[in-house]
Amino acid sequence: MKRMLLAGLIVAMLSPAALAQDLQLTAGTMSLGGISTFSIDMNIPDEGDSETGFSLILIPEMGYFVIDNLELIGRLNLGMFFGDLYTTEIGGEEYSASTLVGFDVGAKYHIPLGSFVAYAGIMVGMFFTIPDSDIEGADTEKRFDLTVPLGILMPMNEHIAVDLGVMIAYKMSLEDHGGSILNVPIGYLGVKGFF
Repeated sequence: MKRMLLAGLIVAMLSPAALAQDLQLTAGTMSLGGISTFSIDMNIPDEGDSETGFSLILIPEMGYFVIDNLELIGRLNLGMFFGDLYTTEIGGEEYSASTLVGFDVGAKYHIPLGSFVAYAGIMVGMFFTIPDSDIEGADTEKRFDLTVPLGILMPMNEHIAVDLGVMIAYKMSLEDHGGSILNVPIGYLGVKGFF
């Protein structure tokens, strides 16, 4: 009996409450939602102590469907970094890590596939890494990002969906000493509403 109850509970949790074609993805629909990511970063040098850092990124977003299945999006990016990897020592004093603030705009195309909606898109944006205000002479670093979001929406009803995906990002520093980074994270989790 317990196994049947557990199996039924698992099936109920994994089954979407609505089909993809029920989700409102038509021209004139607006969306509001957000995603979050949490990362654990480690620096393990050949010699010396390893360092661990943590990052938490929150990304609220708003969109508008200009035609069926094509959504224009604007997002705000807010990030916090902490841990010994993101701590700077200057003159024997330790300073906490930087804060990330940014914005990006772009588009996503949605493809209803039975019980979920797949999407792919492209985003461009500017990001600013603001150092701890106590660090003397530290400047805000600027970078340009080109991001490709890929994911699925799992509808709960015609207005709400769970957002699971990955954002592949090319990050180009706009500083003299800066370089470029290609970031392929594990993924993100979010919720999105359509009205």
